[in-house]
Amino acid sequence: MNNQKRLQGCALDPSLSYVGAVQAEKIAERLKSVSFDMAVCSPLKRAQETFARIASLHEDLACCLDERIKDRDWGDLTGGSSLSIDFLNLPPEVESIDSIVSRANNCFNDYFNSFPNGRILAVTHSGIIVNYLALISDTQFRVANSCVTIIKFNANATPVLVLEPCNKHLVIPEFC
Repeated sequence: MNNQKRLQGCALDPSLSYVGAVQAEKIAERLKSVSFDMAVCSPLKRAQETFARIASLHEDLACCLDERIKDRDWGDLTGGSSLSIDFLNLPPEVESIDSIVSRANNCFNDYFNSFPNGRILAVTHSGIIVNYLALISDTQFRVANSCVTIIKFNANATPVLVLEPCNKHLVIPEFC
């Protein structure tokens, strides 16, 4: 969902808005001292542009684009106002939560298995994160744009939430 409360999903592929670009710069600044072994990113422009800002502060950070962490497919609701949608009675062409969770879980498990001791940056969308967190923690979180969330896979390859969605880096005086 964008700042106009419109459902973007994966069918619309806009670049970051001005606010989104500022948020991406802030998240890049927050993560500049964190070393990553590799990155995985949604193929949508807004995620790639966010990754580019983060990568500009990390020399030689390799990135894989992965369709499994792209935003939800809202079908015919794409571009519509989220304020007028009955989320309990979505049309059948809207991608199910089970589908979102399955593809995100498969993606993250694949990268964990490939880099079991690595630190992986995932640049994705709030809908992916909120649904994945519900799977691994049985808790519903509110996930704002440009949050940092830390998930660690323990020795049993079980994901554990280490840092709940946090956007303390987004305190931008001109928008407060």
